[in-house]
Amino acid sequence: MSDANDILGRVLRSRVVAIIRGSRLGDVRSILSALSEGGISAVEVAMNSEGALEAIELAREEFSDRFVVGAGTVLDPLSARAAILAGAEFLLSPVLSESVIEICHRYSKLAVPGVLSPSEVSEALRLGCRMVKIFPATIFGPQYVRDIKQLFPGVHLMPVGGVSLDNVSLFMRSGAAAVGVGSQLVNMRWVSSGDFARIVDTAAAFCSRARHDSQDSMQVSTSM
Repeated sequence: MSDANDILGRVLRSRVVAIIRGSRLGDVRSILSALSEGGISAVEVAMNSEGALEAIELAREEFSDRFVVGAGTVLDPLSARAAILAGAEFLLSPVLSESVIEICHRYSKLAVPGVLSPSEVSEALRLGCRMVKIFPATIFGPQYVRDIKQLFPGVHLMPVGGVSLDNVSLFMRSGAAAVGVGSQLVNMRWVSSGDFARIVDTAAAFCSRARHDSQDSMQVSTSM
């Protein structure tokens, strides 16, 4: 069984976390296959989507050799526990919730709380988090990621919200460890029309740019 450190390492190797939100359960298998073909190996299922727990279970049961599977938009400890029991290995939240972080630690899963200010980053570190989600990243952009990284060089930053093919290289060069990408990658129009080849191509483009331009260290310390 993976611990939080192993899970973090797998997220860092992927660099791109694909966010599945609002997809029908019947489409999840095809989405995951397309993402995998495009080179992505980390995926997040948003908990505010219908059938989220079933989608997490499917991903873990059928794609565990290809993906580290997470749950997103986790707002409370009950949802956190349900996601973990369904198979989620890392939990992302748009907020800094101490109770959600505690659940992750209890089950040896990776907690990725949502932060924005330096005070929130500092609090997340105090609570034992190794990676934080800069959200919404689109408001302040890559320069803000650079500024936060300079203040906290030891934390892994994941910008989420507004990351696109046009700016992913800028975020990575600014010090992001990984990026979370939703509709710019798992686009519901492409899914509805069965254009999974476009998801494959877009995933490959995101991976190429994110991995080529990353300035974050790939070394993951085992110390907490």
